[in-house]
This record gives sequence, structure tokens and C-alpha cells, in this order.
Amino acid sequence: MKKLFYLLLLVLTACQQQPKKQEAETKPIKDWTLDDLRGKKMGTLTGSAQDLYAAENCRETEIVRFDITSDLFVALQSRKVDAVLYEGTCFADIAKQCPGLEMSDSAVTSWPIVAAVTPTKPELCADFNSFLSDSRNEGYLDLLSRHFVAGDEKVKIPVTDVAPSDNVLRVGVIGANQPWGSLRNEEWVGLEIEMMKRYCASRHLSMDIKPYNFNGLLSALQSGLVDIAVAAICDTPERRKNMLLSDPYAASPTVIMAINQAKAETHVSKGLWNTVYDGIYSTLVVENRYKLILDGYEMTIVITLFATLLGTLLSFGICYLRMNRRRWLSCMGSAYISIIRGLPVLVLLMILYYVVLAPFDMPGVTVAVIAFGINLAAYVSEMLRSGIEGIDRGQTEAGLALGFSRAQTFFYIVLPQAVKRVMPMYKGEIISLLKSTSVVGYIAVVDITKASDLIRSQTFDAFPPLIIVALIYMASAWILGTLLNQLIRK
Repeated sequence: MKKLFYLLLLVLTACQQQPKKQEAETKPIKDWTLDDLRGKKMGTLTGSAQDLYAAENCRETEIVRFDITSDLFVALQSRKVDAVLYEGTCFADIAKQCPGLEMSDSAVTSWPIVAAVTPTKPELCADFNSFLSDSRNEGYLDLLSRHFVAGDEKVKIPVTDVAPSDNVLRVGVIGANQPWGSLRNEEWVGLEIEMMKRYCASRHLSMDIKPYNFNGLLSALQSGLVDIAVAAICDTPERRKNMLLSDPYAASPTVIMAINQAKAETHVSKGLWNTVYDGIYSTLVVENRYKLILDGYEMTIVITLFATLLGTLLSFGICYLRMNRRRWLSCMGSAYISIIRGLPVLVLLMILYYVVLAPFDMPGVTVAVIAFGINLAAYVSEMLRSGIEGIDRGQTEAGLALGFSRAQTFFYIVLPQAVKRVMPMYKGEIISLLKSTSVVGYIAVVDITKASDLIRSQTFDAFPPLIIVALIYMASAWILGTLLNQLIRK
């Protein structure tokens, strides 16, 4: 009887909860509030104002964070999250790529949009505020808002040409963020891009655009790697305490976005082959995006080759320190190897870029070569040491007996044999280096992986760009392995 009683109680409880669940599921998305997301998964962009707001006000909602806008909405389409908290101004552009996307009628909250200036240049912030005041009085900001935010194509934006100049303004942006800024047909377009073009032209400055993800953009700003950041940055009291922010030039309503499954299912399927064809076409052909991939691949190869050269040369020096009879030199070599091998290469890359080398204003590609070269040297030096110690001491004694000096014995007898022994492992490290360069996008270097991120941010289709890039990496690793095998045989 007890089991029957508990079973009946369980059924009655389920029946009582069912109507509430059904009511929540059938409630129109346009009427959703944060209360409707309790117990559900909500996606946000890492480090954004929406992310900070959700962390403080949505304690009963599971927050899932993404670094790239396209990944945020791909997760929404694949139902990995139930809704996203995002800018309402971006809805029209995103809805073109997301069938069935709807948003709440009422804004959850709203913030002014501002530019962030590096803390070391308060005069730049004051001058930019003066420019905003003039642009507002002239009606230019209203013109930009009507054209890009309201989507009124009848409103024409005056063409602004930025002339080359020795004085360069480094402008930080995020990869794709319409209507604020995105890369289209190999050109940066959007409200903030046009605004910065006009500012640079009026101040006789040349503009250097550097794309980051949102967290990387803020780090670059604080390190002085960019002079000003424009990425629909929301003006919040907490940010104003820690950052140098300009006057507002637009507004950002935050809304809830979700997929209406009924509308999404009415989207006509084109079939497998047509879908694959359309994905490849939009990834490579539309807006000449194949050029972005080719340029990114060239950057990947350049970083790999120069990092290999630097790392190989450094490895001989580290190996010399490691095997030196002087204890303090040996300890230096051991410490280098322990520290570098204990750090993930991404952490090493970001420490060098944002901290150690930030005062020197080095290009990101140079920092990447240094970081991967340093990392490679730590591993190759240990390979060389093991190879050298594996050569029988009798060969050294034989060389000395034949009249060779110690240096001649090492370079002509010991080292060639050691190198031959470590070449298979060396080949594996070089191929691993090639694949590891995929993280250089964190420091605003547009390699092949970052190029695929930019394309995904425009198409909201993750499969074709990632598969194409994966195939390129596989082919490159095979070619590199074949060349190194030929070198090993010789």
C-alpha cells in the first residue's frame, strides 16, 4: 500500500506541475521576461554588459558564456541554450541568418553606448568628446543611427576618405558586430567604423583597425595596445570606475532573443548537397571571403616558419646551459625549461603580448613568433640533451685520440648523431607548433583560424568554415611531415 500511495502522490505532483510547464512553453517570445528563464539556460557574450547584468540579476538561470557572437546564436539554433541576452539593435542583421529568431518587445534594460580610451591618453578622450558634440549638433550621429540602426537605406552616409598619415590612431574593434562594425568585402563597415573614419579625417590621422574578441579588446585597451575601442561598449557605473569612457553616442537596449521552433521548422530544407554547396559558396565566394582565408593561411605559415627558426636556434643555447658544468648556468637552463613547459602556450602568448612586450608596441605577428619560438625551444632543447647524452662516451674519446679538439669532436661526431636521433620527435614538435598557432587570434592576428571566426560571425554557419580550415590544417601537417621526412632521410 505504501508503494502505491507514493506512486499516486508522484503522479498527482507531475499533473499539477504540467500546466505551468505548458503555459511557459506556449507563452509568446515577445512577452518573455527574465522570470520566464528561471531554471533554463541563457547564453551571453563573455565580458559584455549583458553578461555582467545576467550574473547579478539572473541567479536562478544557468548562464552559458561564449566568446564569439556567432557561437552564441549557433548554440541557440542547436538548442544548447533556451535564449540569449543581447543587443536589440543587432536583431535585424542576426535574424537574416537565424530562421525563426524572435525577441522580446520590452527591453530588459538599456545602456548608453560609449567609446573606451586607453587610460594613458585622457587628452584623446577629451578631443573625441569634442568631436561627438560637434557631430551631434551637425546631425551626423542621427544620420548614422537612422542608416545603420534603423536600417533606413534612403539615408545616405557621406563618403569619408582617411588619408595616409604618420600619426596613426589604433582602433580596437570586435570581429563582426552589425550594425556597429564588421568586415564586409574586405572592408570594415558600420556605424562606429564610419564615425571613426570621420574623426580620423578631421584630425588628419591614419586609422589602424585591430580586431579582438571582447575580453581581448579590453585587455589591449588597458595595456595601451590600442588607443581607442569602439565595440558597442555599454556605459555602466562599474566600467566608468575602471576605464576612461567617452560621452554616449548611441543607446543599447538589451532584449531576450529565442528561436520560435514553429517558425523555424517551416524553413524549407534544401537537401544535403544543396546545403553543403550553399555553405561552401557563402564561406568562400560571397564577398570574396576566400581571400580572407588565403591571407590568414599566409599568416599561419609565416608564424610557423619564423617561430621554428627562432625556437631551433634558441634550443641549442638552452641545451648548452642545461648541460653546462657550472651549476648556476645549468640551473638557469633547468629553470627556463620548467617555467616554459609549465605554461600553456596561450597563457605565454597573452603574457608577452599584454604585459611583457606591451610597452614596445610590437605587431602581434612578431609577438606570436617570439612566444612560439620560446615555447618550442624549451621542448627541443630537452630533446637535444637526451640525444647528446645517448651517444656513447667512447666516440668522444675516439675522436680526441684521433687528434680532434673537443669542439671538433662534438660538432663533427656527436652532434650529427644526436640530431639524427631526435629528428622524428622534432618533426612532431614542428607539426604541433603549426596547429598551436590557431590561438594567435587572441592577440588580434588574423590567421586562418581567426579568418574562419570572422566568416562564421557573418554567416552564422559554423560547419563549412571549420571544416575547410580543418582540411587546410590537415593538408599542411601532411606536407610539412613529408618534407621533414625527406630531411631525416638525408
